Amino acid sequence: MGKVYNEIDLEAFEYVPAELREKHFIEEALTYVQGNVSLAAVMLNVPSRTLFHKIKKYEIETDSFNFSY
Repeated sequence: MGKVYNEIDLEAFEYVPAELREKHFIEEALTYVQGNVSLAAVMLNVPSRTLFHKIKKYEIETDSFNFSY
């Protein structure tokens, strides 16, 4: 698997609030693994349960992914 942040301008991210950056990385990881939360959690190095909590917290629309566990 490649790194999710390869194509992101990290300098521009320095001016973005941390919560928006976190939401973006979660969305990018979910896109990369086609909505598989378990794989996204491994990529982001967080427990799946934590990732589910953050998906709910940031109100990430899961309909756009081929959502699986």
